[in-house]
Amino acid sequence: MRKRCRVALLVTASTLIYGAAHGQNSQGNIFGLGQIEQVRVTASPMAATIGESAISSEEAYKFNALTVDRALDLVTGAASGTTGGPRNERLFFIRGFDRFEAPLFVDGIRVYLPVDNRLDLGFFNTANLAQIQVEKGYVSVLSGPGAEGGALNLVTRKPTQPFEYEARAGIQLGGDGDYNGYNVSGLVGGATGKYYWQASGGQTKTDHFQLSGKFTPTATEDGGVRDHSDARNYNMNLKVGATPNATDEYSLSYSGQWGQKDATLSVSDPVATQKDWRWPYWDLQSLYFLSNTKVGDTAYVKTKVYYNSFRNGLYSYDNANYNSQTTSKAFQSFYSDYSYGGSIELGNNFGDRDILKGALFYRRDNHVEWQNIFVPKFTEPHQQDLEDTYSAAVENRLHITGQIDFVAGASYDWRHLIVAQDYNDPTAKTAGSFVNFPLADGHADNAQAALIYSYNDTG
Repeated sequence: MRKRCRVALLVTASTLIYGAAHGQNSQGNIFGLGQIEQVRVTASPMAATIGESAISSEEAYKFNALTVDRALDLVTGAASGTTGGPRNERLFFIRGFDRFEAPLFVDGIRVYLPVDNRLDLGFFNTANLAQIQVEKGYVSVLSGPGAEGGALNLVTRKPTQPFEYEARAGIQLGGDGDYNGYNVSGLVGGATGKYYWQASGGQTKTDHFQLSGKFTPTATEDGGVRDHSDARNYNMNLKVGATPNATDEYSLSYSGQWGQKDATLSVSDPVATQKDWRWPYWDLQSLYFLSNTKVGDTAYVKTKVYYNSFRNGLYSYDNANYNSQTTSKAFQSFYSDYSYGGSIELGNNFGDRDILKGALFYRRDNHVEWQNIFVPKFTEPHQQDLEDTYSAAVENRLHITGQIDFVAGASYDWRHLIVAQDYNDPTAKTAGSFVNFPLADGHADNAQAALIYSYNDTG
C-alpha cells in the first residue's frame, strides 16, 4: 500500500499557482457571448440546462485535465477515443455521435475542416477555458446547422475584477519518478464598469510516456519509454470588450493554437508496413466579433462575425528515425484552409410566457491542399475545395405553466458547392492531371421539439 501511494503521488502533476483573480472559478468569469444557445427550464433559475453538462475550469484543473479530450471524460454520456492506425488522433463521442454529427465550437464559432473534419482534441488546451459546454440532447437550431447528435463548445474566460492575474506551472512524472513533461499557463486582465481586456496563454509539452514494465518488446517497440510519444501544444486568447450598460456587450477576440506531434508505431505490424508519420505543425487561428444589443424593453439582437484559418502539415519518412525521405512511401502533405462568415439572431419576449427567436447564418469554407512526393520527385499544384453554407432558423419557447415548458424549433439549411478538385500524381495512370468532380448542392429541412416538466426547483 505504501508503494502504491508513492506511485500515485508521482503520477499526479505537481502544480504551482500564483495569482489574484477573485471569483475566477465562479460563473462570473464565463464569456457569456461565447456560449451557444441553452434550453433552460424557465420555471426555476436553479434548474439545470436540459441535456447539457458543463465542465468548469476548476474541475479541469482539479482532475489535471490539461487537454479537452481528458476533460471530456469527466462527463457522463461523452467520451474521448483514439483513431486506429498511425494518425493517433484524439476524437470525441457524445452518446455515440462523433465530430460529423456533434460539431465543435470555440466561443460559439464552429471549428470545421471541410475536406475531412479530422479534428484532434489532443491539440486543444484547457488553460484558457472557463467552461466546456457538452450538449447531449436538444441542441437549439439557433446554434447553427449540423448538430443532430449534440455539440461541444469551448468557452473562454472573461475578467471580472479591475485587475487580475494568474500563473500555473506543473510537471508530469512517471510511475518511477522519471520526468515525462511539463505545463505552464498565465492570464492577466481587467474589467471596469464599461470595458474589459484580457490576455492568456499556455503550453503543454509531453516528452514521452512510459509503457508497463510487463510489456514484451517487439521489432518496433523496445519497451520503457514509448517511442514517438512526444507532443507540444501552445495556445493564446486575446480579448477586448465594451459593456456600455447592464444589457449590451461588444467583444473582439483572437484565439490561436499551435501544435506538433509524432505518431507512435504499431507494436504488432512488421517494420516494412509501418507508417513513419509526424505532424510538424497543426495550427488553428480565429478572429471574431460578438455582440448582444437590447432593443426596446422586450427584444434583442445578437451578431457574430469571424475569420478562421487552419494550417496542417503531415510528413511521412522512410524510417522511424525521421531522417530520410527518398523512397515511394515518403511524402509531405499540406493543408491550408480558411473560413469566414457570420450570423444574426433576433428575439422578442411576448409577455412573461412566450419568446420567439430567429437566426440567419452564412459561412464560406475554402480548403487548399498539395503535397511533395519523392519518387519521382514532384510537387503537386494546389487543389481547392470551396463551398458556401446557409441556414435560416426559428425557435419558440412557451412557458405553459409554472412547471411545464414547450420548445419548438425549425431550420432550413443548404450548401452550395463551388469547386471540388483533386490531382493525379506522376505515379498514376493519368499522370499529372487535375480531377474536377461533378458539383452538386445539398439542402435539408429540420424540425425538433421538447416538452419539459420541472417537478421541483432543481429537477
